[in-house]
Parts: sequence; structure tokens; C-alpha cells
Amino acid sequence: MKQDNINSPNHYCLEGLDGLEVIDIIKSILGKEGFKAYCQGNVIKYVLRAKKKNGVEDLKKAIKYLEWEIEEIENKENCQPYDFQYLRGKFDVNSKPYRTVEIVEKRVEEIMEYLESVGILSGHRKGEYI
Repeated sequence: MKQDNINSPNHYCLEGLDGLEVIDIIKSILGKEGFKAYCQGNVIKYVLRAKKKNGVEDLKKAIKYLEWEIEEIENKENCQPYDFQYLRGKFDVNSKPYRTVEIVEKRVEEIMEYLESVGILSGHRKGEYI
């Protein structure tokens, strides 16, 4: 199978989890508005570096991020930051991707609890990450 550095780079596919990529985790954690801002930042990055690094490939990556932002704008579903319920809804409950989302959710909760315990974060309520 040919490597596709634009639409589904191998290095961003989560091994053994068909259909789940790093971008899905990022989108779930950032929510709709955060993900749109993330896409805008990547468009700027790829356009500005294209002449110095990967040329047309970087311009195609910029287009991909624009497409993702447009999808978010047109998408009527509203994925909130850290919306693991939304992400779990994309997979069968018995699938490996579903279980991976549960593991990521648990790890995020552990990190939030730690940040609160050392005084970096206050007022955290389980399941709320904003």
C-alpha cells in the first residue's frame, strides 16, 4: 500500500486501531472551536514552510487542514472539548478503537487530577476538562 502523507500518514495511524488516527484524538480533546483554530494554525505553518521544506506536499497538507476546518464549520454536530462520548460514538463498543478512547479518557482524567493536586489547576470536576 502506497504511503499517503496528505490524507492518512502512516505515522499518524494508531497501530492496530483501524479507523482511529491521532487527528481524531486531537479533535476530541480540542472540541469544535479549538480544532478549527488548530487547523488554521497548521494552514499557516504549511503555507509558510512550503518553499523551504516539502513544496507541493506542504501546500496539499495546508489544503487538507482547510478542508477539515470547512467540515467543522458545515458540520452540525457540536463536538465539545474533551468530548470522549462523541469519539466513542464513532466506534463499536467492542472494538479496539473504542477501548483506546476509554484509555485516553482515563489518562486525561489522571493528568487533570494530578494538575489539581499540585496546585496548577483548581475546581476540576471529573469529566469536565474546560
